[in-house]
Amino acid sequence: TILEHAPEHRILPMIKAEAYGHGMEWVVTQILKIKGAQKRLSGFGVASLDEARSIRRFLEVELGVRKSRELGISVFSGTLPWSEGCGEFCSSLGLTPVLSSLKDWRAFLKGRWYERTSFELKFNTGMNRLGISIFELQAVKKDLIQLSRKGFAPRAICSHLASAEHPETKMSKQSRILFESLVNELSSVLPRSVEFSIANSAATFLAQDWRLSAITQRVRPGLALYGVPPEGMTLAHDELIPVLTLD
Repeated sequence: TILEHAPEHRILPMIKAEAYGHGMEWVVTQILKIKGAQKRLSGFGVASLDEARSIRRFLEVELGVRKSRELGISVFSGTLPWSEGCGEFCSSLGLTPVLSSLKDWRAFLKGRWYERTSFELKFNTGMNRLGISIFELQAVKKDLIQLSRKGFAPRAICSHLASAEHPETKMSKQSRILFESLVNELSSVLPRSVEFSIANSAATFLAQDWRLSAITQRVRPGLALYGVPPEGMTLAHDELIPVLTLD
């Protein structure tokens, strides 16, 4: 259903917290079985380094080491604050830290970790939970220009919506404007392969209302993967496929 709602986007399924209690390994196995899913996957999203290590080891067993490394594993909070230990851990397992503060970004640059591991940057556009301040965008842009000249770039530039179920509110409109300005500023200095991402489950199902195609290439569904429709939304019965497993 998500593939159909966001036909132009790559998908980064959020499987943190044991896939919201369903079991990361089981959920990943089901996703990989879906026809056409692997071609659209941008990888998987987790919160902690322990989760990232667990799912990387599982993928290496299931797919082989080389094919497993083709699937990114984005770590959204477990590498904060950034340290040399985080760098070694991510580099050894092929993990992608999501850097969410200017301090962490500068530490990442100082250690030249971009030479050893992929990375993503997260900006704050209104949720005020994690993210580099939009007021620090120009400083980060200068850094990215320098990296681009050396042949390095982030896998993705992302943010998070505070009220994705309500694209019509003042807060939501402001978040979109800020993210759009971020896209306009950075897309001109980054390779086309870099994915911009702001959509969670609700925004994915409201892709047209958010006009996602104009500003994003990746969506990050979480709860919707597990049958929970976004607040205030209902799905037709034929959009939900129940799965029953018996031990």
